[in-house]
Amino acid sequence: MCWWAITGLTHLIIEASLLFTPNYLTKENPSFFDEIWKEYSKADSRYATGDTTTTAIEVIAVFLQGPLSLLAV
Repeated sequence: MCWWAITGLTHLIIEASLLFTPNYLTKENPSFFDEIWKEYSKADSRYATGDTTTTAIEVIAVFLQGPLSLLAV
C-alpha cells in the first residue's frame, strides 16, 4: 500500500512539475522542482532538450499512472 502511495505522489508532484514548467533550465529564480530536473537532465539529456517522446511518456505517467497508483491505495 505504501509503495502505491509513494509512486502515485511521485508521478503527480515531481513529474507533473516537468510538464507544467518546461522552461526550467532558463528560469531566473528556479524552484526546488526545477533544480531536481536540472540535475536529472545532466544524466539524461532528453529531458533538457524537451524531447517529444520523453514528454509523451511523462504525460502518461502523470495523468494515468499517478492517479491509478493512488486508486490502488
